[in-house]
Amino acid sequence: MANIELKPEQARVIFHNESDLLVSASAGSGKTFTMIERLTRLIIEGKASVKDILAVTFTEKSALDVKEKLIKKLLKKINEGNETLKSELNEVQTADISTMHSFCARLLRSNFYIVQIPADFSVLDEREADLLKSKAMDELFSNMYEENQEWFLNLVDKHAKKRKDKALRKEIEELYDFAISEAHPITFLKKTLNAYTEESFDFFAKKVKEDINLKLQDFILKFETLQKSANDLDLYPYSDHLQELIVHAKVLQSFSLFSVKEEPIEKTPTIKISEDEWEKKEVQINLKKTKDNYKKYVEKVKEYSTKQLNSEEIEKTKKHSESL
Repeated sequence: MANIELKPEQARVIFHNESDLLVSASAGSGKTFTMIERLTRLIIEGKASVKDILAVTFTEKSALDVKEKLIKKLLKKINEGNETLKSELNEVQTADISTMHSFCARLLRSNFYIVQIPADFSVLDEREADLLKSKAMDELFSNMYEENQEWFLNLVDKHAKKRKDKALRKEIEELYDFAISEAHPITFLKKTLNAYTEESFDFFAKKVKEDINLKLQDFILKFETLQKSANDLDLYPYSDHLQELIVHAKVLQSFSLFSVKEEPIEKTPTIKISEDEWEKKEVQINLKKTKDNYKKYVEKVKEYSTKQLNSEEIEKTKKHSESL
């Protein structure tokens, strides 16, 4: 380790002894290297044994990588004459260096009689879990459609795209995945539900509309820049069309979030430009690119322009959501 040039932050982690230590670092910052160096130091100095270490990773591949690197480090020290590390080397393959799921599974198998579960239980893999979630979702929606309750049909209507409920299913799945990452998922969902008031919707609408208007203003500036270039190059049909787009964006800025109206976007006028007129060609290309991006953004804005819930609808939705 003495021959390795360590960053100050890494050295503080590797040689820290006094207390517990929390390390937060981004991807590619050398977390695995630092952890291996720390583990090796503790083992070599006799301050820890491999069998006493718990190292949890996100993936099985990462866990295998940690084990392989730890083996290499220990082998290097053994070859340098440290024979006492041979017993530690033998412990690495069975060490608690794994994913959280694997560690918890081993813990439960060793104590199944305490938590009163079958000793031969198995852990769902990702594919099996996805199939079960999909089946549960199908049953839920089937039951809701059969009950034909107004609140549910209203919810589907607000999230449906092309008369399909796929978007709503996806949102429910994403909410589920986020909730189960919390220590108490049901408590988290109920607490979140209580935050849905008419005031919170108004606050949300205001913040989203501010962001939308900033983006629209960015498009307006781009249109104005293109309009100036079009005028300078006598591309007056383009200039007039850009003025229409500027007005269109300003009209959208004037709408509230939940009252965006269907405002048609006119077609771009046709102008024949030869390849050698590169300045005019550049305006033509930039106009098409900017307008295409603008049209896509307008479609996104329209997704927010659903009917705003009043207080009665909010309470009705909360009541039925709690019953689920």
